[in-house]
Amino acid sequence: MTILDDMPPLPVTVLMPTFNRAHYLAEALESVLGQQPPPTEVIVIDDGSEDDTATVIARFLPRISYIRQENAGKATALNNGLAHATQELVWIFDDDDIAAVGTLAALYKALVDHPEAGYAYGLCDKFFGEWPNDV
Repeated sequence: MTILDDMPPLPVTVLMPTFNRAHYLAEALESVLGQQPPPTEVIVIDDGSEDDTATVIARFLPRISYIRQENAGKATALNNGLAHATQELVWIFDDDDIAAVGTLAALYKALVDHPEAGYAYGLCDKFFGEWPNDV
């Protein structure tokens, strides 16, 4: 146990839209839920997946909220998630991304330190293929 384990969750809702990405979803969720301190809320919006997404999600309940909608696209999924978010700050997190340790705390601190900022962002790294991707 570390001192960070005793910290309360950060007042952040994570929105994770997904569509047929069951093979990436668990790792993405583990990286978000493993943040120290963690977010207050994680909402996965399933945009009508036809793969094993619901099975993957079941492993994370009740630590996350799950919304399933008919396939309508990422923007609609995000708007649906925003309508359910309970926190003032929102982290939009893609279903095929992995958050490095400390990412949420760093993004949160940037916004607290600079309340005039409308958003915070971090660096990204690519696991395979050329960077930048030509496709």
